[in-house]
Amino acid sequence: MKSGFSIKRIENLLPFLVTGFFLSFLCSCAVGLKSSSPLSAGYGIHIAPGLQLGESKNSAHLVTGYNNIWFNGGGGKGAYLQFGGQLRHSFGDAGGKGFWVGGEATYTRSTFKYDNTSFKESANGISFAPMAGYRFKVAKVPVSFYAAPGILRTGKFSSGGMTSSPAFTAFLGRIGFDVHFASLLSDKGR
Repeated sequence: MKSGFSIKRIENLLPFLVTGFFLSFLCSCAVGLKSSSPLSAGYGIHIAPGLQLGESKNSAHLVTGYNNIWFNGGGGKGAYLQFGGQLRHSFGDAGGKGFWVGGEATYTRSTFKYDNTSFKESANGISFAPMAGYRFKVAKVPVSFYAAPGILRTGKFSSGGMTSSPAFTAFLGRIGFDVHFASLLSDKGR
């Protein structure tokens, strides 16, 4: 197998690069944090389009997210796939700039992959996180910076149908950046 630069390798990655750019441009990027011993960090992407609820300063958001967080000291990484919802309340004008607070609840699929081995284990769980952020505009596009310090509770981990590790509770939070393109599509978009 030849190593080095190859157009074929770039062509193979092109769909992933285009999809990643599209998703990161239309939604949000995040830095994921997980407690292990001590804190571990990684990266992720979260999509949270929302709608304003009536004439209030509240909005509801569907959430899909994925974080890769490396084990502290090396040895592998954890992948966290999340699906759920958020509620947010703005202290500024509805849809305008200002501080906001909210909460998030998600189903979380945790998968641990260890370096130099094919061993992988997975568990289902739930996560809850209070959220706080600041919304402002860059040109005409609304954006937010936010923090979501959450708690993750998993079931037992399994690999190949066998229980491999016990359930655990851990800190699973993130610091993120949202781009609110839904606000440009509709007055009620968030």
